[in-house]
Amino acid sequence: MIDTGNDIHLRTSLKRRYLRRLHTLQMEGFRLYQPLPLAAEFHASKAKIRVARGANRASKTLTCLEELIRAVCRADPYDKFPPTGNALVVAKDADNIADLWQKMTREGEIKMIRDEISRKWRAVRYDRNDPCHLDPYDAAYMEQWRDAPPLLPSRMYGSPAWEDAGKGVPRVVRLSTGWRILFRSSNGDPQQGAHYNAVMFDEQLLNEAFFIEARRGIVAINEPKQHIPRMWWSATAQVTNPQLQDLCEAAEAGAKHINQYKFLVMDNPYISDEEKQEFYKDIPPDERLSRWEGEFALTGKRIYGVYQPMGVHGCEPFPIDPTWARYIILDPGTENCATLFVAVPPDERHVYVYDGVVVHQSNLTKWASEVYKVGSRHAGYSFEAAVCDYRAGKQHQMGLNVSSTAEEYWKALSEAKVSIRTQASVRSMGGFFPGSDNVDAREQNLLKWMDIRGHGPFAGTAKLQIMRGILPELDHQIKRAHIDPKTRKRAKDNKVGAHDLLDALEYAAAFDPGYNPPSRIFVGKHTATEPSDITTEYRRRHGRTGRSHMELQ
Repeated sequence: MIDTGNDIHLRTSLKRRYLRRLHTLQMEGFRLYQPLPLAAEFHASKAKIRVARGANRASKTLTCLEELIRAVCRADPYDKFPPTGNALVVAKDADNIADLWQKMTREGEIKMIRDEISRKWRAVRYDRNDPCHLDPYDAAYMEQWRDAPPLLPSRMYGSPAWEDAGKGVPRVVRLSTGWRILFRSSNGDPQQGAHYNAVMFDEQLLNEAFFIEARRGIVAINEPKQHIPRMWWSATAQVTNPQLQDLCEAAEAGAKHINQYKFLVMDNPYISDEEKQEFYKDIPPDERLSRWEGEFALTGKRIYGVYQPMGVHGCEPFPIDPTWARYIILDPGTENCATLFVAVPPDERHVYVYDGVVVHQSNLTKWASEVYKVGSRHAGYSFEAAVCDYRAGKQHQMGLNVSSTAEEYWKALSEAKVSIRTQASVRSMGGFFPGSDNVDAREQNLLKWMDIRGHGPFAGTAKLQIMRGILPELDHQIKRAHIDPKTRKRAKDNKVGAHDLLDALEYAAAFDPGYNPPSRIFVGKHTATEPSDITTEYRRRHGRTGRSHMELQ
């Protein structure tokens, strides 16, 4: 069959249209994107949870957005995502959501240049022999750089359902692939019960419930193994959430389902050495650890970021000498009753947390029995004193003329024959010394216990010593205590027992127990002592170490 001129023209026209279409597809931003070496590792990882953390201007957000777009465009080269699904994107607030949407849909998020050999457009790339710097050709011809098309092609989505169209804040974006992207500000409340195939967090979460709901939402239901739901989180080091730090610590401890990647500005080839040097000089010295080196600014967000349970604040368990002064520290509660036991040696070099118990449902008999068991290890010697949360301890049952909470607990100790040498004469507190209800002051006292002493016979050590492995939940509570970014005060947690052991430790630090020789008692028998005047007792005890008198309520 002989082709006519019209047939040849038609085939030529179709071929040109095909080539133009192919060229258009090849020019889409997410296809032009060339990952940096660390970003390539991030994309290749099939871990359920990934963290891209580090310094400012280190390309971590771009990396995470590329991962999202690959997923919803069915273009992931590692086949980690199903053909259709729900993706959740959570950022700090509406302004951050708008910024992410712009990064996804505007031109120029990445730069492109014509290849020196093929003359085809490609992304500006790094030097394969020196990944921290640009390819020599690309660096020499910067005037030829052009803005690349948007990362997310406009052909893939229709008009978003807007949260705020005027500010460019999307709420739901539906794609032609069948995927749906939900954008949410962490200023609000998370949707409960939803299932997600992909979750991306960007920077700080103001409402930490989003992490809990999202983590529940990515539990695999019936997805094939290669398409299990996944989560990734992009964050700078100076603004962090406890959950983010928990993920990083778990990754460092070897958790197989979590990978973390630390992005540094010094590794970004798209920023010149001169700009990097100027940036470094302009960063305040006290912020360089987070903004330049990519380390968490723990003390800025976590209240006890200096805490090192495997370092200066921990010790291996050992039997407490019965001649040391031992104290009972109580945080009573209607559902949980947490108690710590601390000991002070004669030279007062440390305060040791050597045991603890948590009794549920406020069973006073069981609680007192547990305290007696701990005390019986030092049979023949009394506890020095007991401290109880003042605010909870002085409360009475509503409408009833009965003993206070502290008096009920003290009565239970007496009935269990727990011997306590020194008793306080504070109204409604039984024999307990009152634990401070000033949260800020308690925190500062505990931080002083964590300070590494710079001079004297105990230089290089901290006063606080918690025996390793005895109370994992106490370690967890210390690490999770943090500042609420909304209130700028200690974050509240309504979970039962969320910080009861930590509260007890803070009561101990505010009380600042010293050494007094314990009284000898008959084994198995209770020998109560007369209550002493609280002011006289404090002056006597604090005078032994030169500390000033502490005024109590």
